[in-house]
Amino acid sequence: MGKSKSKITSQRPVAVNIAIGSGISLVLNIVLLMIFAIFTSSGKIPENLMGAVVAICCFVAAAVGSRLVIRRVQEKKMIVGAAQGAFMFVLVFAIGRAASADAAIGTITLATLAASVAGGLLGGCGGRKRKRRIRR
Repeated sequence: MGKSKSKITSQRPVAVNIAIGSGISLVLNIVLLMIFAIFTSSGKIPENLMGAVVAICCFVAAAVGSRLVIRRVQEKKMIVGAAQGAFMFVLVFAIGRAASADAAIGTITLATLAASVAGGLLGGCGGRKRKRRIRR
């Protein structure tokens, strides 16, 4: 009888890691948007740039959250990063729809989706393979 090759680990499932990374991304996104809202209300950033600022904040937050998720995942990092960015967009969109029921899907929504997925992909493409530790 040979040894089983399956590893028994106490790691969380990938979907749970994606949800945790998306939650962290959502909090970071809210903080960044609050900071830029302060700059906009003080007049340092023109109001017509807020669409671009929202997309940039979503990109940065998705990239940071994706990097946090990728630390725990060894395989398919790009797919996991894109999934994290897409799930963060779903959270942002759901909160936006709950806050304003008559919100329409427009160019800013599509830009937010593209920025979130691109940020997740950027966070997922980096990183190096972990070295196997040999226990003696």
